[in-house]
Amino acid sequence: MKSRIYIIILTLLTVCGWQSCSTSDDGDAPITHEGFVTVDLALNVSTNQQTQDGTRMSADIVQGGTTPAYRGIQDLRLFPFGAAESVSSSDQPLQGVTDVTEGEKVSSDNQNYLKEGIDLYIGTKSFLSYGRAKTQIVKTGGGDTDEIATKFKNGSVIAHYPTNIAKAGDVTFDLEPIKATNTADAKATAIAESLTEIANVEATVGGVTKSWKDIPTGNLKLYFENFTGGGNLIAGSSANAQKLVAQLNADLVNLVFSTDDTENQAVRDAIVTKIGTTTIETGYPANMYLPDGSAVLKWDETTSKFQPVVTKSSTDALDMNDPSRYVYPAELYYYGNSPIRTSTNSQKDKYTQTWENVLNHYSSATEVAVSTQSVAIEKPLDYGVACLVATIVSSSDELKDADGNNVSVANSVFPLKAILIAGQLSQAFNFEPVEDDEDEHIIYDIDIPSVALSTTESTPIYTLTFSSRLNKPVNVVLEFENKSGALFHGYNGGIVYPDTKFYLAGRITPSTNVNEDEHKQRVFTHDYQTTVQLKIGSLKNAYNVIPDLKSAQYDVEVVNFGVKRWTDVNADNPERHSFYNW
Repeated sequence: MKSRIYIIILTLLTVCGWQSCSTSDDGDAPITHEGFVTVDLALNVSTNQQTQDGTRMSADIVQGGTTPAYRGIQDLRLFPFGAAESVSSSDQPLQGVTDVTEGEKVSSDNQNYLKEGIDLYIGTKSFLSYGRAKTQIVKTGGGDTDEIATKFKNGSVIAHYPTNIAKAGDVTFDLEPIKATNTADAKATAIAESLTEIANVEATVGGVTKSWKDIPTGNLKLYFENFTGGGNLIAGSSANAQKLVAQLNADLVNLVFSTDDTENQAVRDAIVTKIGTTTIETGYPANMYLPDGSAVLKWDETTSKFQPVVTKSSTDALDMNDPSRYVYPAELYYYGNSPIRTSTNSQKDKYTQTWENVLNHYSSATEVAVSTQSVAIEKPLDYGVACLVATIVSSSDELKDADGNNVSVANSVFPLKAILIAGQLSQAFNFEPVEDDEDEHIIYDIDIPSVALSTTESTPIYTLTFSSRLNKPVNVVLEFENKSGALFHGYNGGIVYPDTKFYLAGRITPSTNVNEDEHKQRVFTHDYQTTVQLKIGSLKNAYNVIPDLKSAQYDVEVVNFGVKRWTDVNADNPERHSFYNW
């Protein structure tokens, strides 16, 4: 359930910010100076209660449960405008902007706050308002703040408020990258070097040196092609590299040669010896808090070396091996774009009442004048973010892999470890994608409930996202772990080893009917909830690396796709929204 934040401005925003100016009592003349009038600021946070089915985050993070625990609001920014009704991107703010903090709480019975003595520009007609829910801190074992875990738990939005805002469109928002650069990690380089040493093994027999990579035919050649990827990218995480080497060792030990094939046997023995003295770096890319499938290596035939692949080919290419593409989920972020109502009397003694009753004390005047003592932002702050509500289900107890073998999904052998959501773009002042931004990012959400693939539909997985483009599909990728104890084959013959991660891709497609409501033409719309069932019918396109989403093969069917607005307990008023119905 989602709370709805109303901001009553019995004085809002200002050049002087919060001031200790005195405010007139009822009947006294308002204090004015240099184009400003001194009034009072009150803000109300409504906590309408509504139950929910389940959450990706804990109930306190999404302000959920039968009795919502209001998290409060921080970094509250209020921008005054002279535009009537609502603000457009080209509108210029009036002088003054305040990073507003909560004032004194008026009553323990509601979420009303009051701040007295604020200078507000005469002529103010509307406001842009932004804020974020207060962060729930995650502590380390030593009691310090665990910044990474805190961001995964709460999400993280980077707000760009220029010092001198010339127009509303200067305000933008981004999701925070988990790793800001796409340079190769030292662990990735170490893994590449270890595999390179194995691939370049040589043996000398009868004064003749023979390299594994130069063997023209036979099983050793096939093993070399499998080991180096045969021209394709290979999984480069620590877990996959260790399994790759272990599998090669097992295959070579069991390889039988003819008695006169001494050269190939010597090469085989040299490879096995080299494997026995090679240590594969552990903990990559978990050390960067990135998915295993983002770690990719490629064999360079010219240099006879493995190289980590970490760069994107172009801004619009969704190659998933670029570490800088991955971002934290969105956080609970508030946004309001609203005209105002005013009063010539101070209303500070009214804030123990309900919000509806408070509004009854305001006139229909929509512009701050020299006689104004109280101002209310008429419309509520809604969420600036969207919410994906996803469940997973298998179509059968057994699924076919790429070789046509049946793979059992019973007994929770494929636990879900994360969900990845593409289509994340910089957001404009109104929390819609920036028009010229094509550099998509991908949410990596690891803060999910304990869910495993089965024929029973899972509990919901809730992930906060940014709004997506009109009429554009959004790709989702499910990260599973193979705990079955056996390997199976996925896309293009790729091996999914036991205790490694694998990935299944799907695509959510919105309406392309331009006559539909906009929220039906988007996969994600701020202040809307997108629900999907992700149904897995096969493992033949399981990936051991995260696929390029431009050309991914889909084993995930999107079922029951729907978008709906959040509504609170007041069903008679469809314009009201609750922050608690997640």
